[in-house]
Amino acid sequence: MSWIILLIIILASLAIVGGGFAYLATRAWRLLKHGMRVAQEVTPLADELSRKAADLSTKAERLSANADSISLNLARLQSSLTRLQVIAEALAHAMGPYRRAADYLGR
Repeated sequence: MSWIILLIIILASLAIVGGGFAYLATRAWRLLKHGMRVAQEVTPLADELSRKAADLSTKAERLSANADSISLNLARLQSSLTRLQVIAEALAHAMGPYRRAADYLGR
């Protein structure tokens, strides 16, 4: 009779271990399906993000080049403005005698 009890214990143990493996297998299968679904949804987003990062880097390079040219043009504009101020002062100074003559003649 002891061998029957031993057989029952062995079969019960095998049933518990088999049930545990079956439970783990179903959980693993569900996790695998969920992972594949997430991968299918995330892959296009990652590709788009990579493309936008590349676009952003090219735009940053272009902005850097534009900033250099803007600073150069601003320096030229400042020198031109200085020249224009000198010319305007010289013209105002040169117009002084003509204004005095026009005031003297009554205009």
